[in-house]
Amino acid sequence: MADGFGGIWEVGRYVDFCTILSLTHLLAGLVFTKEVEREWLDRRFGMLEDILRDSWVYQKMKQEGLLEGREEALQEALQGDRLVLLEIVQARFPALESQVRKKADATNDLATLRHLIVQVSLAQTEESAKQVLLIKKARKRIYHHNNHHFDFFCRGAMLVI
Repeated sequence: MADGFGGIWEVGRYVDFCTILSLTHLLAGLVFTKEVEREWLDRRFGMLEDILRDSWVYQKMKQEGLLEGREEALQEALQGDRLVLLEIVQARFPALESQVRKKADATNDLATLRHLIVQVSLAQTEESAKQVLLIKKARKRIYHHNNHHFDFFCRGAMLVI
């Protein structure tokens, strides 16, 4: 294995070396499953860690992992906020639970869901809570010169900016 890598390195094909090394490490991780083997593999490739991190394979795997992690975090946050909204409605306006459950399950935007939580929490009566759920919210984001932004939620089609 070292002779093959050495030959590639001598030819000066650094990118190919990194790619093959990354793939080899990945595949070796599938083969070496015992603790002692994994320790040996970690020591061997630990010496080449900087080279591996620069490879396109490693960068691609890292990017995919980050994207998956972000999506999982978003889904967890949405699910948590859906539960919060339902708990508020169950405690304050139990007759609206089925309607709120449908609305919450159909909402995939975290800001919209959190806005619903606040508005339902502030509703004084069941009727006003029902109105919050029926009114479609329009959202407009305004950017200022210093890159800070503000969100405005407006009722119906009329936006006040």
